[in-house]
Formats: sequence, C-alpha cells, structure tokens
Amino acid sequence: MKNVQRLTEGLSNSLRVLHKETLNPFDIFIVRECVEPAIVVLTVDTATEEQISSMEKHLEFMRLASGENLDECFANNVRFHFSIIKATNNDVAVAMLGSVYEVMKIGYEEDRLWRKIIHEYHCSEQNCQQCFLDHKAILTAIKARDPSLARKCYMQHFRNMRREILFWEDRRMKKQPS
Repeated sequence: MKNVQRLTEGLSNSLRVLHKETLNPFDIFIVRECVEPAIVVLTVDTATEEQISSMEKHLEFMRLASGENLDECFANNVRFHFSIIKATNNDVAVAMLGSVYEVMKIGYEEDRLWRKIIHEYHCSEQNCQQCFLDHKAILTAIKARDPSLARKCYMQHFRNMRREILFWEDRRMKKQPS
C-alpha cells in the first residue's frame, strides 16, 4: 500500500507541470505524437462496442461542425482523441493523458496563442477535412481490431498535423515584417 501511495504522489507531482501558465502548445503536440500511437494499440485490444460507438459519435459531430463551428469542431476533435484513450480501460493512461487534454481545453479557452493556432491551422476547412479523414482511418483500424494499422494511421495523422503546422508557421513568418 505504501508503494501505491508513493506512486500516486509521484504521478500527481509530475502532472503539475501541465498547469504552468506558459505551457507551449507545441510541447503538448510533441508528447502526444510520441505517446498516442502507442496507446491506440491498447485501445484496439480493449475497446468495447459502446466505446467505439462513442468514438463514432464524436467523429460525426466533428464532421458536422467542420468549417462552420470552430469551437465545436475542436471540442469534438479532442473528445474523439480522449475517447480513444478512455477505451484503453487503463486508469494510468486516462489520468496522464486526461491531464494533457484538460490543458489543451483550458489553453484553447484562455490563451490567445493556443486559440490562434487552432483557429488558423487546425480548424481551417482544409485541415479539418484532413483531420476528419485521419480520424476516420484510425477508427476503421480500431474497429478492424488491427493494432499495427491503428498505430500507422495515428502516426500518419501526426505527420499530417506536423506538416500543416510547419506550413502554417512558415506562412505566419512570411507575413511578419523583417
């Protein structure tokens, strides 16, 4: 019991970094890019039909909101990803990544840089469509119970986001006066 208490305290202390006021959204992206493709492998093995149905619902809501309601598009994007994490049925994965997703939500609601990145990059019509297609591929792999394909689809999703974020940043830098 003492070891569990020490582990819980250590986990709580290490997650406190996620509540820094100056947290960089790109740091969150990098960690997600490293962790989530591995996590989806657990999801493939453990997701219930009800959990898969929840993923489908968030994906459909994201599709309906894309290009029209940026807040709803982003919210359902986050819900989709977190529903994958929850479908691991692993309390540690849910606690760790739940904190990451909570920071993303708060960042989006309260920080201009986060909101600007999400509005200008992530929720543009073109990128929202690509994100939807990526999510659909991930969900198809989960439903097929194919861990290798699910991981590959997740990795492709992050490659697509990275490419678009770099393209967005390059355009932003060109707009700024020298």
